Amino acid sequence: MRHALSEPIADQCLHCHDKVAVGELYCCHACEVLYKVMHESDFKEQLQHSYEKRNVYEHLDQISFEKLYRLTPNARNFIIYVGGLECSSCVHLLEKVSEFYPEISESRVHFSNSTLLVKLSTSAKLSHVLALIEELGYKPKILKSGESVRNQHKIENRKLLMRIGVAGAAAGNMMLYVVPIYSGLKGEMAQNFNWICFALFLPILFYSAVPFYRGAWNSLKHKVISVDLPITIALWLGFTVSTFNLITKQAEVYFDSTASFMFFILLARYLLRKVQQHYLFQPDFDDLIATEKIERVVGEQSEFIPTYEIQVGDLLIIRNQAVIPADGILQSEQAHLDLSLLTGESLPQRTFKNMNIFAGTKVFSDSVLIEVKATGSETHLGQLLAKLNSSLQIKTDFGLITDRLSQYLILIVLMTAVLFFAFYVPISFQQALNRTLALIVLACPCALAFGTPLAQGLALRKGKKMGLIIKNPSVLEKILKVENLFFDKTGTLTEGRLYFYQSFPSELSHNEKEIILGLENISFHPVAQNLRKQWGDVKPVAIHQAKENISEGVEGFYKGDFYQLKASSVSSDRGLMQVEFLKNDKRLAYLYFSDQLRPDSVEIVKELKKRFKQISVLSGDRSAEVLSVAEAVHLSKNNTYIGYSAEQKEALIRKTPLSCMIGDGSNDSLALQAADVGIAVSGSTDLSLSHADVYLTESGLKPILKLIALAEQAQRTIKINIGISLVYNSIGAVLALSGFISPMVAAILMPISSLLLILSTVLGLK
Repeated sequence: MRHALSEPIADQCLHCHDKVAVGELYCCHACEVLYKVMHESDFKEQLQHSYEKRNVYEHLDQISFEKLYRLTPNARNFIIYVGGLECSSCVHLLEKVSEFYPEISESRVHFSNSTLLVKLSTSAKLSHVLALIEELGYKPKILKSGESVRNQHKIENRKLLMRIGVAGAAAGNMMLYVVPIYSGLKGEMAQNFNWICFALFLPILFYSAVPFYRGAWNSLKHKVISVDLPITIALWLGFTVSTFNLITKQAEVYFDSTASFMFFILLARYLLRKVQQHYLFQPDFDDLIATEKIERVVGEQSEFIPTYEIQVGDLLIIRNQAVIPADGILQSEQAHLDLSLLTGESLPQRTFKNMNIFAGTKVFSDSVLIEVKATGSETHLGQLLAKLNSSLQIKTDFGLITDRLSQYLILIVLMTAVLFFAFYVPISFQQALNRTLALIVLACPCALAFGTPLAQGLALRKGKKMGLIIKNPSVLEKILKVENLFFDKTGTLTEGRLYFYQSFPSELSHNEKEIILGLENISFHPVAQNLRKQWGDVKPVAIHQAKENISEGVEGFYKGDFYQLKASSVSSDRGLMQVEFLKNDKRLAYLYFSDQLRPDSVEIVKELKKRFKQISVLSGDRSAEVLSVAEAVHLSKNNTYIGYSAEQKEALIRKTPLSCMIGDGSNDSLALQAADVGIAVSGSTDLSLSHADVYLTESGLKPILKLIALAEQAQRTIKINIGISLVYNSIGAVLALSGFISPMVAAILMPISSLLLILSTVLGLK
């Protein structure tokens, strides 16, 4: 539920139902397009006709150009940097571009880096894709293979520095000519010096200030008010008045002060941009792999190649302590791998030939040989990052409040400026102009809208260091509103490190163990991890068409026979977990596993009882062990749900308001997704990041208390930031209107509010 400020009655956006100004139909351009797609039958045809006429990108259809931008040589996958991404509707629109151009087989937005991954069919034209994105109202730039988003940031920063340099040079040279005028120079020489200042001001007006014009125009197109609008008005007001006075030979000319004002505004914006890029940048695949070259086997020899040239089917040599840059199958007899990035497991895992290994794992043994099965964004890690980052665009209640508050404050500042200027002009035009400019610069809440995403970004970064992978900053608000907490048993209240207790029949053949390990090769479930540890000397066989089914188990073919490992619907009388091993639907054996209560479960549940109205155990097990665990952590039978299937868990969660589900991320995935907050403990990372809001990389329940403490810290910091911004802007407005602050001093003081919020946020989230 979004919090709304006191405001005049407003209409709702026809698409997202967010509030808009009275009389407006949409909150942004993306919502307008999405609505027309759904309700105007000929809109797609009109859009197609428009983008097909654009020919600025036609050169990209030449194969020699296209190959420069392919992520991999044999697939038509491209990364496009998209300027103008603003909200979740933008993301939704760009991920639906295939509806306008069916030759796009897939499109996925990486919101935090402003990039779009597109996969094209063989008949698609790359030029049409970029023209379509431009027609939708964005600024596309296709990135070359291996080109980082950071490189794009460097290019944009360099352009901004050039604009700052021009403004600084022009303002500095103006000072040489205005000092004599301020010292008393009059007559024709003073007039000539003013004309020189006029000429020096033109590069600022038509080059340095261009980003402000774009920002102001875009805000007007989207029916919102941005801080660029009052700055643009102030700039042109100062230039127009100065030019008029220069032509009419009046004394009041403000080229120098306006130029200095623009220089400091640009400099402040650059510094703020650098801070945002530092704190809010989300890592991509290359950032985590951090490997520029890799050794590839070619015949009887080997060669070093850039990692972006790795292809499916390549044989790679991975040295000791090196990070594996691609998914593949181990071809060496065995290897010790660090899987901490994927599973949170700190100890190296022993892996055998024909087992799957994943990008991001680190080799802790002699050199190993792997056959590549997936690269880059197609890897297990790449897909997890895409899922993680694609969720970061959703605005929180505090984000919406600060956005709207910024809009209202800018509007108030503009109205105050107009009224004050009209009132004070008869007294002194120069003072009216100076004080109005100072008000517009100093009182506009540039930092307010920045403070909330900064606090949320830092909180997410801090969470990662604490073992909390938080998909969405809204979790930091939702977790504090939760009233009903549900625990899965296995892997949450208990260790989750299932111990293979025994089998029935009592002895499994060596070949049966090989088949079982082959089936579990694709799984990170605690059962699979335990069997790999306990049967360390057994090498898994290669299983064909292996598949893991949620809440059921794993299955696949070996030598033409169909094998399954699945949870038994019949519980063990001794409270043991029971797994069936089947061949062609005929049971070969039962496998029994035991689990133990975590040492900190009793203490943590006791602490959580102080924060939540109700805590329950929600388990799929039908064993006596569920009741035993619930009793051990002092939960009543009324709060214990036994034998619930994945669908039943989901149904219970959906009908329970303000709920949080804590599970292992596999058989609890539907419940994790249905809950207001889903928390997956260390284990099945693949499904955890797909369905949960938070993933705990550290074992135990203490990270849950850390999450709550972090959420409280983040919300407290955001509230403090809002207070600082309002107080600073109010004091600045009074001082500006009173004449104590000039426009140039206001431009110098303008970034101080941002610096105060940065300092407040960094200290608040220390």
